[in-house]
Amino acid sequence: MHDFVRVSRRQSARRTLGVAALALLVPASLAGVGLVTRMRSKAEVRAVAERTRSEAAILNVNAREKSTRARDERDKALSLFDEPSRDSKQRAEQVWAGVLSLERLIDVELVRAEQLLESALLTNPDDRSLRGDLSRLLFDRLEFADRVGEASRVGEIVERLRVLEPESSRLRARSAPVRIRLSNVPPSSQVRVERYVERDGLLRPEVFREGHGTLEFAAEPGSYRALVGLPGSPEFIETFLVRPGEDAEISFDSRGRTRPPTGFVLIPEGSFLWGTSDSEVLRAVQGAAPLHPVRLSAFAIARNEVTFADWVEFLDGLRPAEREHRRPMIRSSKGGLALERIDGRWRLKMSPTSYEHEALWGEPFRYPGRSRNEIQDWRRMPVSGIGPVDAVRYTEWLSSTGRVPGARLCSDREWEKAARGADGRTFTTGSRVTPELANVDETYGQKASTFGPDEAGSHPESDSPYAVHDMQGNALEIVRSFRDSSVFVGKGGSWYYDAPFSGRLSTAETIPPETRASYLGVRICADYDHQGGGKR
Repeated sequence: MHDFVRVSRRQSARRTLGVAALALLVPASLAGVGLVTRMRSKAEVRAVAERTRSEAAILNVNAREKSTRARDERDKALSLFDEPSRDSKQRAEQVWAGVLSLERLIDVELVRAEQLLESALLTNPDDRSLRGDLSRLLFDRLEFADRVGEASRVGEIVERLRVLEPESSRLRARSAPVRIRLSNVPPSSQVRVERYVERDGLLRPEVFREGHGTLEFAAEPGSYRALVGLPGSPEFIETFLVRPGEDAEISFDSRGRTRPPTGFVLIPEGSFLWGTSDSEVLRAVQGAAPLHPVRLSAFAIARNEVTFADWVEFLDGLRPAEREHRRPMIRSSKGGLALERIDGRWRLKMSPTSYEHEALWGEPFRYPGRSRNEIQDWRRMPVSGIGPVDAVRYTEWLSSTGRVPGARLCSDREWEKAARGADGRTFTTGSRVTPELANVDETYGQKASTFGPDEAGSHPESDSPYAVHDMQGNALEIVRSFRDSSVFVGKGGSWYYDAPFSGRLSTAETIPPETRASYLGVRICADYDHQGGGKR
């Protein structure tokens, strides 16, 4: 019992200011209880405990009634967030505001009921029914915290339950292994299952199981990915969450997973966590939905951003008038850029800030202020100095020439799934990203002579769970809004932007169609046909 009180008091100190104010009353009241108890009979003490229990029960009943309404309204709001129209988003935000207001009331009632039961239990430490009441209430709070996505509070409540009910089967079930089956894998295919392990905010995959063909194994709740080497094809990757008490089967249909376009990665059909669990203030600034599961059809996405070499091939295939129109060129206070043909050779001039770089086709591109990655092949850098209209025209050219059948811009939701996998991580690297892992504003010291893009794939430490490069930093990538295909947004941050906010995978920066910028680039998606890869 003393351990539970110690844990309870430590966790109470972490609550919100309003709840903390209530919590401060408990120790004072408990001191008074201690003095009065010595003067009362056991019957009087039991009577006080019963009154306290009754008050807590009323609060709990009220919270449960509100919780049912809140669950229905939450489902309604999230459904509206998923509808492909701007009007539905406005309605979703209105419903969501009501959900948050109701959930705040639920939290206050549950916390107050918990405090009352704790005080009653302190004066009656051997009362098993009181312990049962408190245990059931904590499980109600745990279910509520799970539903609203408060991971830190989930951990606090679980810790308290372990002290109060160390033999609880419900608690053991939360961490008990479940059965996972990877099915329909050709017997000759090599399979590697990795589990993501969090260390200091960074998620790193560690080998969990290896074998050939269909695998079945026990796995604890967490985030995983399976890498399957299908004969005669690129490695296929599937990400998945293992949830408490839920066995799962992941089926690999090799007939439709063998031939994504060259240089592309298949993102299989399935669910992932879309949106953000950040504070409401930060969510509003990002323009993101609350974090919740969304199911998408299969699609293919380019492993690399479109490079200058890719763009030059595009320009060389156009008529002179259009070639000039699609040539990357900007003059801006945020940096200038010009790709031009000089005596039959392409030349890139770039001024990311006040320092100007220049190199002809085949010549190295130098960043003199850098201590690493100072020499670059600019042909392999992500193309920039383009805008949404240029990017759309490029996808049309890719598709019409047969280079990438079904080529198109990614939607914002497709982009997020490819960047984060199944687990709703904030960055490709986990809950944080450091300047050493991606090309962002601080990576090379924020000097005028160090700013600028890197060759595609230069930062594999920040690859996405699907092994897609540079979705964190380098170039800000143009995608379409799934709600309105005429609206373009930028995703992933860039070498010019800070990582903590702009690099958040849920952040979306609206980009007018005719806008060009020295940090703005593009990555291509493609339709995927389950009968044989790229859609033709």
